[in-house]
Amino acid sequence: LIIADDASLGDQLAGRLRAHGQACVVTHALPTESMQWHRVVYLVEADDHLLDSDVPDSVERASLRALQTVQALLAGTPSTRLWLVTRGAQAVIDGEAVRVTHAPLWGLARTLLLERPDLKCVGVDLPSRPESDDIARLVDELTAPGDEAQVALRSKLRYVARIVSAPAETDEASNEPVQLRLTEYGSPDNLRLVPLSRRAPGRSEVEIEVRACALNLRDVLIALGMLKDHYALRGVHRAEDVPLGFDCAGIVASVGADVHDLSVGQAVMAPAAGSCASFVIVPRAIVVPMPARLTFAESAALPTVFLTAHHALLQLAQLKRGERVLIHAAAGGVGQAAVQLAQMVGAELFVTASPGKWQFLQAQGVTHVMNSRTLDFADQIMQLTGGEGVDVVLNALSGEAIEASLSVLKQQGRFVEIGKLGIRDEADVRRQRPDVSYFVFDFDDATGREPELIRSALGQIVKWFEQGELRPLPQTVFPVQEVVEAYRYVQQARQIGKVVLRFGGTPAPAVRADASYLITGGLGALGLAVAGQLVRAGARHLVLAGRRAGSGADGAAVAALRAAGAAVHVVQADVAEGDAVAQLLAVCQAAAPLRGIVHAAGVLDDGVVERQTAERLARVLAPKVRGAWHLHAQTAGLPLDFFVCFSSMASLLGSPGQSSYAAANAFLDGLAHHRRAAGLPGLSLPCGFDKQGL
Repeated sequence: LIIADDASLGDQLAGRLRAHGQACVVTHALPTESMQWHRVVYLVEADDHLLDSDVPDSVERASLRALQTVQALLAGTPSTRLWLVTRGAQAVIDGEAVRVTHAPLWGLARTLLLERPDLKCVGVDLPSRPESDDIARLVDELTAPGDEAQVALRSKLRYVARIVSAPAETDEASNEPVQLRLTEYGSPDNLRLVPLSRRAPGRSEVEIEVRACALNLRDVLIALGMLKDHYALRGVHRAEDVPLGFDCAGIVASVGADVHDLSVGQAVMAPAAGSCASFVIVPRAIVVPMPARLTFAESAALPTVFLTAHHALLQLAQLKRGERVLIHAAAGGVGQAAVQLAQMVGAELFVTASPGKWQFLQAQGVTHVMNSRTLDFADQIMQLTGGEGVDVVLNALSGEAIEASLSVLKQQGRFVEIGKLGIRDEADVRRQRPDVSYFVFDFDDATGREPELIRSALGQIVKWFEQGELRPLPQTVFPVQEVVEAYRYVQQARQIGKVVLRFGGTPAPAVRADASYLITGGLGALGLAVAGQLVRAGARHLVLAGRRAGSGADGAAVAALRAAGAAVHVVQADVAEGDAVAQLLAVCQAAAPLRGIVHAAGVLDDGVVERQTAERLARVLAPKVRGAWHLHAQTAGLPLDFFVCFSSMASLLGSPGQSSYAAANAFLDGLAHHRRAAGLPGLSLPCGFDKQGL
């Protein structure tokens, strides 16, 4: 039996299984007690493109449906074996994006292994972004012998769960600033993080403490030596002198004497050459505040690609509603930005990408998706358009693909070239298509020549983000210490959207006297213990939040904190409510700039899985899932030093009678990975609990 929230995926899986001689039925409904099934595969809903406000409800729906599926199976055939198939629920690779709505189901699955071993529950996690061989690999997993209970499939590799000793701590983490340098051309293996000497910004400059830096194709071409002559013509002859990194997001560290509209600590982004460093000095004219509610990783991924797409499609080609546009390499950074801008304008899109990325593009509403690795797109476009062709081509390909792209342009069409290699001479294009408007530009070279135009365009792009017209690009995030792996990832064209390097987050953040710190569950034993530790570390502004008013014992503990020199605000608030969290954050900011959150709120409602109900599940999920998500979503644009959630070993090892509690804490684990992948601080710590709730 295949229970598929996604009917199309269920049908694909059924077709493959039948080809392997397996009899199967696909359904969307829950199994009934009268059904007798030997094997059951539950494909969890993909829930792509959720709004922030929809996430808690989606988590609750997914968890409840999985719970009800298990209950129905336990009421039927006891010998049933269950496969619970999720997407991106586990962070197998450091920096990997996590689908937080699926993460709780692994807490449930791990508890079932202990509580109901007769169900033989197996968790199988597919990549968050669909890959071309997902179904084939899932069929292999379902039909092969073996007793692994936790499996993750990633890029043709199969990962299984093992408990191993943690590596010994090293002293590699350092607060010393660094910058990325290339020792010699030829390979990403020649990249090194070297010490950075900071300087004071000039009168019209801004120093940014970099939290995230996006990689562009140009960075990889530099490492390979393919732009060596390009830089030599500009007087840069040594590989180590070429700036690496062209986009960043971070917080303002210092400003020049003539900069009055940006303040230290403000979250900003910029298209800045040499920004793959702990700190970078940037002209004020190209620095803009980050869009509201975007993370550092999301913001770092947008300047150059959206500026390039904006200039190419809206300024040079002047793309209009109803026109047809061909966008090559549409799953890449500039391609993704161009897709969004073309959709916003109302153009008809024809795009190319490698076949493994087609499903992703189709999910964005792009109907005409073709292969970027062959020239078949030319004939397909002419057939789809009745021989008319397209009005605009945005080209990033080379060689014969340029000829093919020119061939599909209408009379008086516009061809915009943004490629770095194999660019056609304008005179050659004129000879082939004298009617065509041909534009070649490299936005990476424009930041120094036209800073005010850059600032104006970037300001408009930020407005579109804040109005919801544009959305953040997908990112794959690597810690900066894994920069070689990140470059290889781009070199192999494995990414969808952008690859981002994450700076910071390794050294323990300093506790500051001029900042405020929020502790939810702040009147519980754990919350008060954390509060005491923060005060001993130097905190002077604490906000303790709880669902209940303080008792006499709590009052004595709070008095002790105040006697130690801290200003303590006790606020009765239910963090499961978004409005309550907004008010709570306002209290924090009024006391001092908020720099750290410790989420220790939680409740217990133990019971075996057969006796769990929707109401009991919702009660346990509320403080951990809804509370943590509201805190995450409402502070994503703030320069926090830490965001700590107290989880439980139940989420990692399972705990009989605590399926809902394990699910709730598995969400916290997933959220920490989600934040770190987005360039935000995030840490989930397993912890004990008391019977009164944390």
